[in-house]
Amino acid sequence: MARTARQELRLEPEMKAEWDAMAADRGISVSELIVLAVGQLRRNGRRRLTAEQVTAIRQDARNVQAIADEYGVHNSTVSRIKKNLLWQSNGGAE
Repeated sequence: MARTARQELRLEPEMKAEWDAMAADRGISVSELIVLAVGQLRRNGRRRLTAEQVTAIRQDARNVQAIADEYGVHNSTVSRIKKNLLWQSNGGAE
């Protein structure tokens, strides 16, 4: 059965706390955060990165998964960027 916009989203307590914190960090409601998350998932499963984001990824010392989560890409994408297998010197995705 499909949910309507008015139905309450039920989350486990630890998951609810995590979503509450993410929404608060962005200054939006949990409902708005969910709409944003679903919108990102529907965008062809592909996320385009800017040259500035690629530079930031290369300079980021955090683990690959943390970086991937921040940019909404797969961890292998971050790994390939860091190894210069993607976004090589020509400045574009390959």
